[in-house]
Order: sequence, then structure tokens, then C-alpha cells
Amino acid sequence: MKETMITITIGNMKIKIENTGFAPKESSMYTPAHSHANFEFHMVFKGSSVMDIEEQKISVNQNEFVLVFPETFHCTSSQSPDAQILCFGFSVEKLSKIQSSDFYEKLISHTSQKNEFILHGQNTLVADYLKKIHSHQSLKTAFSSDATKALFVLLFTELFLPVFEKNNSNDNEPQESSNSYLQTVMIENYFNDRYMENITLSKLSSLLYLSEKQTNRLIKKIFGMDFRECLSKIRMKSAKKLLRETKKDVKDIAEAVGYESYNGFYLAFKSKFNMTPLEYRKKHITNMQ
Repeated sequence: MKETMITITIGNMKIKIENTGFAPKESSMYTPAHSHANFEFHMVFKGSSVMDIEEQKISVNQNEFVLVFPETFHCTSSQSPDAQILCFGFSVEKLSKIQSSDFYEKLISHTSQKNEFILHGQNTLVADYLKKIHSHQSLKTAFSSDATKALFVLLFTELFLPVFEKNNSNDNEPQESSNSYLQTVMIENYFNDRYMENITLSKLSSLLYLSEKQTNRLIKKIFGMDFRECLSKIRMKSAKKLLRETKKDVKDIAEAVGYESYNGFYLAFKSKFNMTPLEYRKKHITNMQ
């Protein structure tokens, strides 16, 4: 059964996307002006379209997109006979995890500004990401779900960059290059969301469309350590939290943080902290009393 929603995270934002198949459609049907509680995305792959948005007429041509903000009245007033348009909705929620930048508040602040109803522009990268998403969904390969989510991270980061860079410029914060920023978000999300699974440098490389050597060099540049060290660091951080805050058996903790064998976890933990997992738990309990 096809999932009705696709969920991704970017920074402290959870984005839920309506799963519509992501193939451009030919349609001459028009709806009266309406608004949504969520965002709505329109992309013209072929031909042209005219949208009425809050009493403004916006011409949208091939490879151009319109991102309609929540509670904005809009409709398609006309389109060329050969028009192929993709449209889908999505919501944005704030996550509680702490980030260096509050992306959610920046986005909401931007959408609440006077006369800021839409984002409109041309972006061939966004069009390419959507085509690849449709391809992965159609082929249903072994990594289709992972690839789809990774491509959506790239797509939405590309869409929201103008908003974040505008805010950064106003706050006198340095702007980051688009490509570097996208790759950093993808890598952080991959480690945070999948560390408890059997993830590999090879799998991450395929999602980034880079070689393993390029990916490892990029990880070292961003985090100051290689893939294995990053993975070990986040697994150990999670293991310590479980040892301190739960009564789970150590073997269960080892499995929960991604280790296939207890011995592997035991040796890694002792090498990292110069004590066994049980010694760490006992020490923590003693310090808390």
C-alpha cells in the first residue's frame, strides 16, 4: 500500500508531504479561488500557466515554480493547451531538538510578513529533483524510499534557501554556499535518523551522488572526523543516554544503537570511555545519589 504522506526533517523542521505520485499532469480543470492551512507547491514542466494569487496575476513558465504560503487565496486562471504541471501540498512543524539556527521560526517569520504570499522563481535543480523522485517511486528499487526522502531534503532546502539567506543577510550572518549547505543537511539527517541501522559509507555516498572518497573527505571537512568516527560518536552518545536514563539490558542497548553484536559494542564503549557499559551505569547512579 502506498504511503499517503512522506516525512522528512531539515534542521528543526518536520515536513510532511502529500504523496501524489510526483508526475506532472495535463489538466484543463480550474478551481475557484481557495486557500489551505498548509503550503502548496506548483511546478510547470511544460507550457505555461497563469495563477491568481491574492489579486495578483503570476505568469509561470517552463521550469518555474510557485510556492504558495498558508492561508493565501489562489487559483489557476489559465494555462497553455500543452501545459504539464505538478502540484502537491505539505505542512511544516517545529521539532523540539536544539539547532544552531531556528529554521522553523525563520520560515514562519518570513511567511507572516506583509505582502509575502509566495516564493516564485525558476530552478532547474528543483525540476531535476522532482523527476528523480518520480523515477525512484516508479522503479521501486531497494533504496527507493531512502532516495526519495534524501531528494526531498535537497528539494526543500533549495526552495527555502532564499528565505534563510534573506534572514541571514538581515541579521548580518554569513551566507553559506547552496551546495555545501545542502550536503551538510543531508549528512546530518542521515546520521541522526539512521544511526541505529546498518548504515554504510557506500549507502550515504549513493544518496549524495558522490564517490566514497569524496563523501568521506566531505564528512571530515564538516565534522572534523571520518564516517566511522561520526557514526561511533552518535551511537555512543545515544548508548550513554540509555544507560543513564533506562534500565534496559546492556545487550538490548547495544542492538538499539546499531551494533550487530554485544562484543563489538562492549569493546567500542570501553575503548572510548576507558570503562565498561555497566561501570558507566553504576558510576552515573552513584553520582546521582
